[in-house]
Amino acid sequence: RGALFNKINKLAEAKTQLEQALALAKANDNKSQIIKTLLQLCSVSFDAGETERSTGYAREAVDLAQKNGMENLSALALVNLGNSFLIRGQPSEAQNYLSQALESAQRAKARRTEATARVSLASLRQQQNKPDEVIQFLEPAMRFYQQGGYQSETFRCLVLMVRANRQKGDYAAAQTGSEQLMQLAQAANDQSLLALAHAERGSSLADQEKFTEALDHFNQAGELYSAQGVQRSI
Repeated sequence: RGALFNKINKLAEAKTQLEQALALAKANDNKSQIIKTLLQLCSVSFDAGETERSTGYAREAVDLAQKNGMENLSALALVNLGNSFLIRGQPSEAQNYLSQALESAQRAKARRTEATARVSLASLRQQQNKPDEVIQFLEPAMRFYQQGGYQSETFRCLVLMVRANRQKGDYAAAQTGSEQLMQLAQAANDQSLLALAHAERGSSLADQEKFTEALDHFNQAGELYSAQGVQRSI
């Protein structure tokens, strides 16, 4: 139930349910369940803006998974720990844990966790303005997500790809990618993704000094974001 509350953004209820689940898992010495619950608490704390607490839960999950030789869960926990430092603006710590996560996921043949680690490392490289490395990390993750039909993850990879190509000055590739974003968002019928796709398309056009077309996409993105704001407030 805690995981469900987290998904529907009822953070206080999620935290209460997950803390109860954690206590029960510890009472039963169910290490796998303890780790999974700690990672859910990590996510809830992050969404609530409690970044230090989120890091603490992730670190506890990593320690427990590694002590008990749970490579798959260790990799997943390391991704969470690395991401917590990435969001807090501590790139060296993020690099350390995300690299460990990638290696651990590869040893465990945990392909989805490997893809997640790759995307996080790509985000780090983008912050460091290293677009070639962004693309190198993303390409295997993108293939995995496309083959598995993971739409939102594919979309996120493609956003990072578009931005990397813009950083490289490869505007043709960025334009192609931004057009694919539009197609994915429309196929998913997701207004939040469509708004982001319009914003990315506008940025790609602006880079090419096609300002009239860019403004049209920025306006459409703004309208969609505003409409979502109205829907959320109702």
